[in-house]
Amino acid sequence: MYCRICGAEDARWYASKRTILCKECASETADKVSFDKFCKAMWPAKMRAKHGEVSPMIERDFYSDYIAGTSNLRDYIADVRS
Repeated sequence: MYCRICGAEDARWYASKRTILCKECASETADKVSFDKFCKAMWPAKMRAKHGEVSPMIERDFYSDYIAGTSNLRDYIADVRS
């Protein structure tokens, strides 16, 4: 298997990271939350009420981007919203 971040061949599945990583990338990657928790944090109920529902395709795209990076949820949301 190949690391989803750097492409190294010596990689394995890390359940807490929700992806396949090499040891080095795993040590630098924050634990990831579930899709449902991600969506609730990324688009809280108040935001959805004000702006409307988010397309499932957009939710999945942002979640895939979050999973592919090393940031924790709080930092990812701050980066995306800035």
